[in-house]
Amino acid sequence: MTTSELGIIGGFQSLQISSNEDDLRGIFDAVVAIYRQWELFCGHQVPMLLCLPKMPGMSKIYRHQLGSPTSRIDFSNVCTRWAYMYVYMLRHVHLALHAWDLTLRERIVTVTPGGTAQNVCMVGGGPGSDVLSFAMFLSKYGVSCPLLARVDVLDRCTAWVDSWNSLSRHLPEKYKRGIPSVSYHAFDYLENELSETNREIVRTADLVTMIKSLSPVAAWLKGKQPKTSDAGAPDDQSRDSAISEWHSVYSIMENMRPGALLFYMDNKTGPQREILMDATKCLNFQVLFDRLLRGVSLPNGVFSQDAKRLMVQLNGYKPCSHAGTNEVILLHMRNVFYCHFDSVHREQDNTKMSAYEREIIGGFRSLQIHSERDDLRAIFDAVVAVYRRFEQVCGHAALRDWCLSHMACTKTIYRHNMRAATNRVDFSNTLTRWAYMYVYMLRHIHLVFFAWDLAVQESVVCVNPAGEAINVCMIGGGPGSDVLGLVMFLSKYGCPSSVVAKVDVLDKCTAWAESWEHLYNYLPGKYRVGIPSVRYHEFDYLKNHLRRESCEIVRGADIVTMIKSLSPAATWLKDRQPFAFRTIAADGRLIVPTNTVTEWHSVYSILANMKPGAFLLYMDNKTGPQREILMGAARCLNLEVLFDRVLYGVSLPTDVFSSDARRLMEQLNGYKPCSQAGTNEVILLKKNRGARRP
Repeated sequence: MTTSELGIIGGFQSLQISSNEDDLRGIFDAVVAIYRQWELFCGHQVPMLLCLPKMPGMSKIYRHQLGSPTSRIDFSNVCTRWAYMYVYMLRHVHLALHAWDLTLRERIVTVTPGGTAQNVCMVGGGPGSDVLSFAMFLSKYGVSCPLLARVDVLDRCTAWVDSWNSLSRHLPEKYKRGIPSVSYHAFDYLENELSETNREIVRTADLVTMIKSLSPVAAWLKGKQPKTSDAGAPDDQSRDSAISEWHSVYSIMENMRPGALLFYMDNKTGPQREILMDATKCLNFQVLFDRLLRGVSLPNGVFSQDAKRLMVQLNGYKPCSHAGTNEVILLHMRNVFYCHFDSVHREQDNTKMSAYEREIIGGFRSLQIHSERDDLRAIFDAVVAVYRRFEQVCGHAALRDWCLSHMACTKTIYRHNMRAATNRVDFSNTLTRWAYMYVYMLRHIHLVFFAWDLAVQESVVCVNPAGEAINVCMIGGGPGSDVLGLVMFLSKYGCPSSVVAKVDVLDKCTAWAESWEHLYNYLPGKYRVGIPSVRYHEFDYLKNHLRRESCEIVRGADIVTMIKSLSPAATWLKDRQPFAFRTIAADGRLIVPTNTVTEWHSVYSILANMKPGAFLLYMDNKTGPQREILMGAARCLNLEVLFDRVLYGVSLPTDVFSSDARRLMEQLNGYKPCSQAGTNEVILLKKNRGARRP
């Protein structure tokens, strides 16, 4: 099945299981199509005789002679260019995509699907590997056409334009529509100064790439560096007099505009890293990302049947599918002034800028340095605002004492008495509910967001911003942490504000509806617009069967969540499991008679009523029997485990609390919200078609 089919069959339009294979296969099939076109004109033998001899010589230079300043491949011949595309192009596209994925996984950048299309400048871009990998990355995370605004290639061999034009005609449709016509301009790393045209191209680029283009000339460039001082770095006098004549890499970086990114990827061996980083130190660049990638391989099954037939025709000569050791560096040209906002020149302090300000100042609309801090701060400010409202009615001293008392009681149960089957917090009191929201809610929202984000980064799910709005059912959802974390996550990946169609909460305490209404009035606009009225329904884990109304709610949900709600009831539930629970047959069937399975417990009843294609996100403490309860039921019902991780000590972002929130902490005798999570388990399950029902 394709990615889109998985999303539609699953009935879940905004999240879908992701794969890069189809896109990579489509790109390499375009390379194959060029060869087939030549065969139509020249016959089978001529293209093979012209292209095959180019490959070993090229491989020899790249493997053994890159250190020689005189060894540079002449790409003026069309067959040499095609041979390069056949052997190396797909590996470079995949390697760069893998690196971009890593920057997103490590929260260095995030993708804004609604942002302005980018201008890209590829230095030594040749066949277009750089822009294809970047376009593939943007497309993967929800950016639709146009993927890019303008693409310029600075290359020694401008004849690459013919190869790109031939390739682009056969690319998958989204790349043909998403990548505009690519312009090629003469450039040589061995010439220190950029032409006026090339300077203007670099100055207007949002992204400059150097992918596998610096190493072929690095040995020559190294000799162009200015003399160094005793400390090993270029001395100040040498820099002042000779830096403009230093070399072309410096000239490129010197002309980049504030806010632009430079993406570098090349072999670890050789002087190219030293050349780049020396220029970085001279200029106002920030190193966002610096990693070694070892042995990244193309996915299995990436080559189509026609591609495999061509390999046979070429005497078994295969494309390079396994990368050696490569360095990836992402640089950010710092901004010195807030010149886009006012006429007063102030030095930039990134820690005091909102994500939106960073985005606009940087001028880089599809990628930005990411922080979820602002959303979390605004949500907690809504909790603070509820307290301020109570304060007007009750007065400060009495409200403070009541709330502190409820916090201490709740904390004692959660820290020490969770395993006692009789200890469950009574949330019927308004202030108990507020105390829980103050202490735990923000941490739980952040954990939910972090878990969904991790699932995207590990390619377990991907977000489709154009998908249909989803129905959410929160089991023990209390104050709404589950859905707030989910909407925050979907918003990050470009989903519209109306991403959630319906929210139902099954909870022992339906009085949470009142607390949600209090909170909802103070939430940021995108949450008030994006989350419809939330309905609460009575439910207790300790009752085996769901009510008919609850069954219908679960059956209509695209996502069911159990966030920190199972552990309080887990000790009691464990005793409800039949004796034969621990002896499940190899095919997943319970050995006990089927007529007793429906009496097992409420978790089983919830999973049994989920519709095919629905997801269940579970998160809870690692200690306790709750995992065993969930996974036992999941095995009986043939739910697929998509994601199963232990999260250790995830902390809230720094400076997440506003000044008003900090004042409230002082008023509450220094009692602070819980900002660091302990050890938690996150499991994402999917209900497959054909799963057994009781």
